[in-house]
Amino acid sequence: MENRIKEIRETKGWKQADLASAVGCSQGQINKLETGTARLSDVWLARIAPVLGVPQGALLADGDCFDNIRPNVNNVPIIDYVQAGKFTDSMNPIALEGISDSVLVDFRHDRLFGLKVRGNSMDRILKEGSVVVVDYTDTDLHDRKYYVISNGEGVSIKLYRANPIRFEPESISGQFDTIFPDQNTRVIGRVIRGLINME
Repeated sequence: MENRIKEIRETKGWKQADLASAVGCSQGQINKLETGTARLSDVWLARIAPVLGVPQGALLADGDCFDNIRPNVNNVPIIDYVQAGKFTDSMNPIALEGISDSVLVDFRHDRLFGLKVRGNSMDRILKEGSVVVVDYTDTDLHDRKYYVISNGEGVSIKLYRANPIRFEPESISGQFDTIFPDQNTRVIGRVIRGLINME
């Protein structure tokens, strides 16, 4: 997708590395966005425009045309932690007090919340400190999808498998057990995005 990131960046006298540092991504990612080899999503528009001090529409190829601003970006509150480990190590993700952080996702949906991952039972796909975005209205189980589940004592994140019905860890170490649901198991919501902590 053609855009004006490079043009606007250069008017500020910035190099790609300067913009990357300000946005919080790699210089290579900025290069891909500028050359159109990476898609300029709503999330990237929302991250880059304020840093450059321009409206999102100014980054698009046809300039300041505000009609082209896509309304699909959503600011999702990170409300708590979710344990990627044993239930007893978990915290309650539905405690909406003390929201102090949020994350942008590239679609509009008002029934979402974010959780920071603690523990390493899912470290094959999510490192500790990553964020998962959960749709709390999507509680129907589908094979090979990720869910935040509760056993009445705490919550955890796991991969659902349908045959036999179970919730599996995705751990590099293999030290975590598969969870076979019982009458106390409740699905809090389906994980629809995982934003990986790269540290």
